[in-house]
Amino acid sequence: MISSFGGDVLVTKEALADVEGYDEWLVGGEDPELSFRLRQNGGVIYRANGVMTVHEINMSTFSQYWHRTVRTGYAYAEVAMRYIQHQEKFWIKELTRIVLATLLSSLLVILRWLTGYFYLGFILGLGVALRNLRSIFKFKRRYHLTVWQSTLYALHLSFVVYPQMVGILKYFCKRLMP
Repeated sequence: MISSFGGDVLVTKEALADVEGYDEWLVGGEDPELSFRLRQNGGVIYRANGVMTVHEINMSTFSQYWHRTVRTGYAYAEVAMRYIQHQEKFWIKELTRIVLATLLSSLLVILRWLTGYFYLGFILGLGVALRNLRSIFKFKRRYHLTVWQSTLYALHLSFVVYPQMVGILKYFCKRLMP
């Protein structure tokens, strides 16, 4: 059993109707949000072991990557705030992780100028920002990747929080401004 699905799923027509289907107003995170509502309605989500389909995201430019990850951050904020009063606090952990990762690394880099310890602040900020590089060989084993693919994945995990934070900020700005 798992807590949510994403991308490809089989759901009975009755279960989907009971929770009124997908929320068409979400800009992202539709599958995990539907998963949450299905579980709250007594459903159980099982994961098939093995690759069943390949998701072609068709991104070939940095701009496409940036826009997709900004949208992901927006979705984390939107769904987390929707269920913040719920006991499970769905996606609050992910939202908090993104905010802390971006703020901590940014704060360390800013402190380098304020304290005069230019290199120390820069190195600490860079260390926080690139913390996922220590997991390259773990990713290689877990996901059966080459070292190059594992390195790219680690770099992605280190960088992705910044555009996601932009999406989070966009969500809160939209909510706070009339």
